[in-house]
Amino acid sequence: MTRFALLSTSAVGLLVALGAAPAGAAILPNGGAAIDETATGIVTLTPVAGAITTNLTSKTEGPLDLGSPITGNLGTNSAATGFVPGAPVNPPSGLLTVPYTNGAISTITVAIGTLTFSFNTATETPPTPPIATTATTAGSFQIDIFGNLTADTSGTFATGALGTPISAASLSETCTQTTTAAPVSCSDTLAVTPGVPEPASLTLLGSALVGLGWFARRRRRSV
Repeated sequence: MTRFALLSTSAVGLLVALGAAPAGAAILPNGGAAIDETATGIVTLTPVAGAITTNLTSKTEGPLDLGSPITGNLGTNSAATGFVPGAPVNPPSGLLTVPYTNGAISTITVAIGTLTFSFNTATETPPTPPIATTATTAGSFQIDIFGNLTADTSGTFATGALGTPISAASLSETCTQTTTAAPVSCSDTLAVTPGVPEPASLTLLGSALVGLGWFARRRRRSV
């Protein structure tokens, strides 16, 4: 292989490895925002609506909107995406229902501005089972759900299918209750983190760097 051909191949490999994001969506999102309830006492727990119990199976809450601040690229590019404080969080039917479980869940989709987040995995955060609410004990539980930023109609951010390392997203929810039948207070946090390169991309990047290094070494010898 000629030096020109090797250089061309290495350069192309380097560009491919570094430029995996599609054209027009090269900015990978990072950062997050708090999600606020716009009404009090709207959280419903199952199977017992009025209390956090050790056999909790799901929670439903809404309507919801974004809190402040919006961090990272999600904030920097908020004018283009509408991902701003006060923007409505739009799950199906206007209510966000999250199963309390570990493992795969039915896909939960949330739209905010031009962005769509999809989640299909849940993890109960210790202590598990939840701390049950009693007359003398404040109940609490936390659930984390994981997925991806799966769509952006503004074309600002690179998006990835569920299960890919691109634009990984998480939604963490912590709920507490002071006494049985008291309002359930929930704190929700949405976060997005660009994923690490896939092994194939790392291999391609390594090959490209090796090729460029070999070319530079040959060039020094010929001077």
